[in-house]
Amino acid sequence: MGSNGRNSDGGVFANSSFAHALANEALNMPVPKPLLDLDKSMPFVIVADDAFALNEHIMKPFPGRNLLPSQRIFNYRLSRARRKIENAFGIMTARFRVLRSPIQLDAAKTTIVTKACVVLHNMLMGRSENSYALKGFLDYMTEDGAIIDGAFRQHFSNGGTMTLEPSINRNATQTAREIRKEFKNYFMSTGEVPWQFKRI
Repeated sequence: MGSNGRNSDGGVFANSSFAHALANEALNMPVPKPLLDLDKSMPFVIVADDAFALNEHIMKPFPGRNLLPSQRIFNYRLSRARRKIENAFGIMTARFRVLRSPIQLDAAKTTIVTKACVVLHNMLMGRSENSYALKGFLDYMTEDGAIIDGAFRQHFSNGGTMTLEPSINRNATQTAREIRKEFKNYFMSTGEVPWQFKRI
């Protein structure tokens, strides 16, 4: 909050106190744990898209178009997880219409308004968890794994997804690539779901 809209989202994140705390292991992240039915411990990660740089705690999709089936499965599963984030923003923008368009205030006041919306949103969610969790408003999944877009997505002009500016920093450590590879392999073995191959 408070950064200029013309700045890339990856750059804004990289310069944030949150990113610095994450890099310096000051966020009190949970200790790595094994995935279901596996012995190897894996770190907890933040789900991201191409706007962010891959690292040990930020997972982003495999880039490119000519991807292996296992890479496409990973990207699909990551995208499904990101829908939870989009649903959270969908609930908040439905509650606070001021967030549906550029706020006509200076940066300092816009930051205050946005923070107030977040605090009020969290308070309301704590008091009535299911008030907006109605089928049709949020995304929901059918029995065969298909995701049906929620009604909140009509408020986004680009067809229901929030596109972010790509990150300039594309360098990823070998460790981060290995972690992504482990998640990819997990989604193709123990963590496989029967309908994932129909969705790529």
